Amino acid sequence: MKQAPFKPPSFFRFFVMLIMAFSLTGGTMLLSGCGEKPAEKPPVESPKEGDGDEGGEGEEDLETTPAKPKKAPPLPTFEKLAELPFTTLKWQTPDGAILAGNLYDLHQNEEKLTALKATNAPVVPDEEAEDPVEPETDDEGNPIPVKPTATPLPKHRYPLLVLVHGLGGSQKEWASAIPSLVQAGYAVLALDLRGHGTSTQRRPSDDPKDPDSIAWRYLPNDQWRLLPADLEQILTAFARPKLHPKETAVQVQESPVVLMGAGLGANVSLIVASHQPNKVKAVVALSPLLSVKGLEPALGTLTLKAPVFFAASKADPDSNEATQKLFKLAQSEPKILKQYQSIRSGEELINANAGLLPAILDWLSVLRR
Repeated sequence: MKQAPFKPPSFFRFFVMLIMAFSLTGGTMLLSGCGEKPAEKPPVESPKEGDGDEGGEGEEDLETTPAKPKKAPPLPTFEKLAELPFTTLKWQTPDGAILAGNLYDLHQNEEKLTALKATNAPVVPDEEAEDPVEPETDDEGNPIPVKPTATPLPKHRYPLLVLVHGLGGSQKEWASAIPSLVQAGYAVLALDLRGHGTSTQRRPSDDPKDPDSIAWRYLPNDQWRLLPADLEQILTAFARPKLHPKETAVQVQESPVVLMGAGLGANVSLIVASHQPNKVKAVVALSPLLSVKGLEPALGTLTLKAPVFFAASKADPDSNEATQKLFKLAQSEPKILKQYQSIRSGEELINANAGLLPAILDWLSVLRR
């Protein structure tokens, strides 16, 4: 019996025929591309600032998005007390107490700004630079020594503002206010009262019973009464440059000065202003009291002529009541009273009330006109 020839299934024949058709029409090329991903274009990196040579693509790409013009760096502002240059001053009182304070002034700051500007000055090309000056010589060829020229005095003298702290404090209590006062154009003397801060030393004595130093907690009553005289001595020193170092005195205007005191310092300032009307231009009294360590300013305010800026906290009933009474007694023109809700008093009034120091500076600026 003869076997029938093998016939492939119909679907197999269809598939073979499909392959033959594709091969005749270029389908082989189509099949060879099946399943392959199209080639990816390489990513285009955005140009970075400074890439390329000068005048190259880097700068041109930057020009498509104009950059903001660079501003000149601002002049330094002295926001912190540590940034301010100062001169430490000391005075000795007739009874042997040594008073100390720091003077912050714009003259020193102007030198700092001048030095800063000099670093940004254009450099003179070598061909335009001046030839060095040869020293003069005598007949024998020896160089003649050049006499030193006197240091030129500052063009401006700045009004003096003395800061007088409260009981148990020191000049550090004014740290937040000093930069603004200096920038406003004042030479600021932050004083340590007798027995406070750096003013605790005394003149050495042969008597072993006399202490070399004494703190405010142990000051006898008779020394508390000398605080106004201590401040008057300092004002006299600034009014008479011969009694003061030249390098400091030439930077400060002679009297009258502005006194700014807090608590005990406010009492001392008001008393001195009544004693020295020709030396005190104005007083800023923060939280004064009717009596501190026997220092009572009420009587002096009856004859006080210097303008006074009073400020107190309503949360401190003693100083608030005293401030209102002193304000009414003062014969000053002009005078102003500011009251705040803050629980702080004295120097801390400035820290607790952002508008107080600007108000003081505005008031003082009117008096300077």
